[in-house]
Amino acid sequence: MGMMIGLIAPYAELAGVASEVRDSLGLDFPIAVGILESAVGVAETLIHQGAEVIVSRGGTAALLRNVLPVPVVEIKVTGYDVMRALHPYIGQERKIAIVGYQNVVQGCRIFGDLFGLSTQELTIPADEINKDWDAAQQAVRRLVAENGIDVVIGDSLVRGRLKVENTAIQMVESGKEAIAQAIEEAKHIALVRENERRAYERLRTIIHSVHDGVVATDENGRITAVNLVAEEIFGFREKEVLGMPIGQAIPNTRIDKVLQTGQAELEQLQQTPKGYIVTNRVPIKLAG
Repeated sequence: MGMMIGLIAPYAELAGVASEVRDSLGLDFPIAVGILESAVGVAETLIHQGAEVIVSRGGTAALLRNVLPVPVVEIKVTGYDVMRALHPYIGQERKIAIVGYQNVVQGCRIFGDLFGLSTQELTIPADEINKDWDAAQQAVRRLVAENGIDVVIGDSLVRGRLKVENTAIQMVESGKEAIAQAIEEAKHIALVRENERRAYERLRTIIHSVHDGVVATDENGRITAVNLVAEEIFGFREKEVLGMPIGQAIPNTRIDKVLQTGQAELEQLQQTPKGYIVTNRVPIKLAG
């Protein structure tokens, strides 16, 4: 599968591990590095090159999901990832701060308590995409200074956007298991989208091959196809009305009513710019 998936890693090490996982799965798709806003342009480039689904992690995945026109699959932080990050400090008298998004902080808290580690926490709200990062940096520095923290455990924000300095940093890194799971999910979504596109193209071929005028819409009443005969009848080109509400393109249509009731209207007279026609309005329900 080439170019149907694009993976954007918030840190370079994740990109390296993801490359190993990709190769072990026998797949072929691009992997790039980008965090938060800087990842948006990277994602847009991948989409322009043909990516149908984007894979990323944490806050970067959340941001991309809000701004991209394609599905975004998140690499989840697993219990194994958290245990790997905390394990080196079991039995040590270290002052630990956990900094990151809720999933990272909560996971570290649970396993920290289990391992008998004493920790301080700072949660970064994932929905504050345009937050004041200078203020967040100051909050981290205060946490470190006021509590004598000598180890900060967190995700890519700690080394990237929050710029924690003069303190040991332990990343909660995604393991191969979580990356493989996200890639498999993205592959499934990409295949579904490809099958839907092929089915749609077959439908368009049928629509454009019939000798009657046909205008097709989606379930929301937006035009998805207009064949050549319908273009001649209604006086517009398909490219001019694709995605337009059908009531805007054909003001006297009753397709919106048919979509609401689910009941076909057969052999109905309808006025057009070229005169009256006999029209059939038929809802087509697809399984699933």
